[in-house]
Amino acid sequence: MTTTAIAIQQFHDEFIVAYQQQERLAGTTLKVSNVVGDAYKWPTIGSADMTDRGDYSSPLPRTPLVKGRIVTTFAEKCIRFALGRDEKALTNVDERNIWGMEQAAAVGRYKDSLKIAVLNAVTTNVVPVGTSNLSLEKILAAKKALINANAPLGSTVNFALHGNQWEALMKLEQFTNSEYYTRTLTDGKIQGFLGMNWILFGDSTVGGLPISGNNRSCFMWLNTAVGVANKYDINPHVWYDDNTVSWISDALTEEGASVLNQNGVVKILCDETK
Repeated sequence: MTTTAIAIQQFHDEFIVAYQQQERLAGTTLKVSNVVGDAYKWPTIGSADMTDRGDYSSPLPRTPLVKGRIVTTFAEKCIRFALGRDEKALTNVDERNIWGMEQAAAVGRYKDSLKIAVLNAVTTNVVPVGTSNLSLEKILAAKKALINANAPLGSTVNFALHGNQWEALMKLEQFTNSEYYTRTLTDGKIQGFLGMNWILFGDSTVGGLPISGNNRSCFMWLNTAVGVANKYDINPHVWYDDNTVSWISDALTEEGASVLNQNGVVKILCDETK
């Protein structure tokens, strides 16, 4: 294998690792890859109850069941960088890393934005903004909504919040005093606090948590409540363009997301001025 070929493979491998690190919401949904066609149909069913068997000699009664499909359509997205041959992007490790890391970060933000967009569209369960930022009362109200919706036992519960909401929680004794809980948010072990997978976001125009005026939207949801499907996952590759005397780096994906269970998602509105 030539030096150039090795460098290209290294770029590919580093890119995949980097975008996976940048994608904050990875692993928080159902996912189907390599779908044939331009959309994916998720099968859905309603709840059903046991019925009387009837006479032993009679046929078993058919249980009524509501069935449906939720369709996830795909959008094709790409990002392309070009570096002149003289920059030697493929043999200079620093140049290649800077180049690839920015592309990978953009890919991760886009993948997060797909999920956040469908979470934000849910209106079934909303904890109103009231007169506070994120509070213990709002968190309990959101968790109660999932419980009352009969969230499946064992389902992973995710909670996405902005740094401004994290700051509000740090002012509450219940979140910083180990007498309330053996692991607090201050020790960095945030993942299992209150039995949820906590995901922190900063400011970002793409892949960030929505804000309207002073009101930030945070989200609590079950892994099984959202589905992501793709025709093909991220496919980065590097090639040389004689016309521009440049190395070209492309990354493409074609995917989409849908909420599969409205009752498994809760939006929490927070006033960031409080």
